[in-house]
Amino acid sequence: MAIRSDEITSIIRGELKGFEAGADVAGVGTIVEVGDGIAQIYGLSGALASELLEFPNGIMGMAFNLEEETVGALILGDYTELKEGDRVWPGAPLVELPDLSAVRVAARVDEAERGQLSLGQTAVVRVDAVPDKEFTGTVSDISALAKIDFSTWPPPKNFDLALRVAQSDPRLRPGMSATARVAIDRVPGALLIPVAASFQKGGRTVSYVLRGARFEERTIEIARRNREQIAVARGLRAGEKVALRDPTEEASRR
Repeated sequence: MAIRSDEITSIIRGELKGFEAGADVAGVGTIVEVGDGIAQIYGLSGALASELLEFPNGIMGMAFNLEEETVGALILGDYTELKEGDRVWPGAPLVELPDLSAVRVAARVDEAERGQLSLGQTAVVRVDAVPDKEFTGTVSDISALAKIDFSTWPPPKNFDLALRVAQSDPRLRPGMSATARVAIDRVPGALLIPVAASFQKGGRTVSYVLRGARFEERTIEIARRNREQIAVARGLRAGEKVALRDPTEEASRR
């Protein structure tokens, strides 16, 4: 892997989310009578004729008889699953239309990097499905509480993070995977390598640099590091290629 000079970054994996618009509802109703596919509902004063209603268990209905205190509704499903006292919500959704003019990245950040992030910091966002474009984002929210991630062992603690993406693109879709890099510090003259390109040998941190057809062991000095990258202060030059696996171990297996 080629080494390049860059700024120290906090690398965050996440996914794109469309901003959810709030919905105004005119109260919540209660079933006072149900039978033969018809329900009488109290409390839906703002209901409109033929308006779709949402009942428990995913059952839908349609308002058709609007009285002063009650609303009659045609049950579009198995009315036997409903009973008196069940709640009813007006304006049941037919379809969700994401607003891609306002996109955010919902992500997680390691607890070790939480203290280095703050609201308003800028980030470079790359979406896996749109590899030819970089997006500019801003940290808009950071969770105050950590969550334990049991997908790996030992389970790390992460903080939820939200970034507001400034640009839009017709290729963006909710649920796409993305990587965000937030610049938290600058180390002049440092080079970045993956963590997998460093190895411990006799109390030293080394990398293996490709020289012709072989790898040469090189002691390196680390300036900064995070879970995915290391900033090398000394020991490597820009443009050199380093091994992501220990070539000495691979040789011993042969």
